[in-house]
Amino acid sequence: MSAALTSDGEQLIDAVPEHCVDLVCQAVRENAAAWAEFAGKLERRAAGRKG
Repeated sequence: MSAALTSDGEQLIDAVPEHCVDLVCQAVRENAAAWAEFAGKLERRAAGRKG
């Protein structure tokens, strides 16, 4: 997904209708937080295997 955001980011930004910008921002931030939490859990799992 990050590769798609890098290459198509401006197109995605331009495609969001003005009246939806706040809603899309909120959804993106919530999803980013969920993925960050998921990554943290995976990192803790990996650290538990090493120790």
